[in-house]
Amino acid sequence: HPSVMMAGFFLLLQTACACALLISQTNAIDADTIPSNSVCAPGDTENCSIHNNNGNAKKKKKKKNGVMNEKQLEGLLAAGNMALEAKEFAKANALFERIAQEAQPNWHRMHQAQHSNGMALLQLGDGTKALWCFTNAMYLATEQTKKSQQSSSIIDALTKFTGQLSQIVMKLGQQIYLGAFAAHQKEQSDAKMLYTAAKFAHTVGKNKETKTMTQALLQLQPNHGGATLMMGLIAQSEGQEAKALRFFRKASQLEQLPHDASMAWSHLASAECAVDQFSDACSDAWLYNFEAEIKLAPMNQEIATNAVVNVCNLMLKRKFDLEEVVKLSERAVHLGLINAPLQLPKQLIPDVSFAPYRDDAATWKAVRHLEDNFQAIHDEVVEADASGVLRQMSLLDEENLHTAGEWRELNIIQRGRPFPHTLQMLPITSRIVMGLQDGNSMVHGGSKISLMQPGTVVRPHTGRTNARIRIHLGVSIPTGAYLKVGNETRTWTEGRCTVIDDSYVHEVWHTGTERRIVLIVDIWHPEMDARQRETSISEPDFLENYQKLWNDPAAGLRRQGVPQELIPSRFVSDASYVNNDNERGAGSRATTGESQEL
Repeated sequence: HPSVMMAGFFLLLQTACACALLISQTNAIDADTIPSNSVCAPGDTENCSIHNNNGNAKKKKKKKNGVMNEKQLEGLLAAGNMALEAKEFAKANALFERIAQEAQPNWHRMHQAQHSNGMALLQLGDGTKALWCFTNAMYLATEQTKKSQQSSSIIDALTKFTGQLSQIVMKLGQQIYLGAFAAHQKEQSDAKMLYTAAKFAHTVGKNKETKTMTQALLQLQPNHGGATLMMGLIAQSEGQEAKALRFFRKASQLEQLPHDASMAWSHLASAECAVDQFSDACSDAWLYNFEAEIKLAPMNQEIATNAVVNVCNLMLKRKFDLEEVVKLSERAVHLGLINAPLQLPKQLIPDVSFAPYRDDAATWKAVRHLEDNFQAIHDEVVEADASGVLRQMSLLDEENLHTAGEWRELNIIQRGRPFPHTLQMLPITSRIVMGLQDGNSMVHGGSKISLMQPGTVVRPHTGRTNARIRIHLGVSIPTGAYLKVGNETRTWTEGRCTVIDDSYVHEVWHTGTERRIVLIVDIWHPEMDARQRETSISEPDFLENYQKLWNDPAAGLRRQGVPQELIPSRFVSDASYVNNDNERGAGSRATTGESQEL
């Protein structure tokens, strides 16, 4: 209703000047740095080679950037804001919608265009799409803060912008709800008004008000797709998962607004997969979620990426033909969602280099450290294996990744926490491994001894994040043991490190006659800076553990109960953002086990 929308519009204008000032500070986005190495550098979409399904090199397709350059987009944004100030709302909306169509979703001023478009849409009476634009603006501004090499002043400005817009949405939602509730009491409400009020109430966490508006809407239109979706969300918030699933299933069969369709499929996918992750309903819903999201302008890249990664990994679990996974993931590459067709982690860190095998790692300090200490590691591990204690103390694959044979692992450190019985059983190896500061603090993985019996097959799967790089040191490598990452098959070499990015699809099989033993050490991707590392860790306990182990590794290990004699005196790191030699003497390496100076 005009009076409600006008009140909301003036509320927005009260902070328009402040927002404009903050927005203007976000124009000078720092350029991404592209390291020079033999693997694919971040942003190198024109010259980077990736492997197709036949194992041949092929150039990564460059996603079209629209027909407009930066200057043209800036001109459109300025024209749209002028039309908004002149109260030419339809013209402003048309200009902002054009930006959404022409620019990349991650264009550094897209959050501004979405914010302004929301203001125009309010005046045009489309409150639900206005809310979608405001939500997009907050999401896009937050994503800008995660960019590598971003200055602290720009991050502060973006954070303030997001906070102010969040407050505006809260206040505006309250006004719209009160207006809709008053109209409903007088039996003067309509479906559009009720749905707008329900959406705003849900966005700001008012479940009771959401339910009131949604139920009133269903009385007017029993098969309203958006209202049915909202009832599913309400049931879910109340812990009624079975009821929520029924609503989501019904909502998926009803007509939805374009920006609600993706949400409907996303919630249905999560609900179906909770019941049976191997069902067609589970994988199909993620696929429909992906298809619905990429039709939006701008699309939410996080939602689209999550959907396509989920469906591809489900296809791997269900043993679909790898060709089908490649076809779908190639579409995601073309859309700029992922780096390479078979790199499919749940968490994709942007702005870092990528390759299935990190052949550039031969000079890394972590690799040199492990290879220099190979003999000490080999002798201790092989002796423990010969005595039978290694197999006895190791655990069977807990993720059900192997489909034949026997695959066991003995953890040394897992998510930053040492295993006391392993430290006692393998003190030399443990001390060497704990000398890797990027490994000790790697809370997205760990360090372990991997034992694989002949006849074992590990199905294709992916690691959860590209924040880690996985080092395999060959300890005891018989013939017949193979590793395939991406589309390339290799074997291990005793005493040498094979370094992989396990966020790529990878698999293992052993056709030999003797047990294969590998030391696996996960380390931080060397190109990640301090902020990228910390923002990649969602759990507070693990973030605290990471900070302690990184800032003072010796003290951090001591707090974890590691005996003093096993704590290295020196630590090595390949983190590119710190001067290791000056800070921790990380340039030192040892050549023996017990006498090493780490």
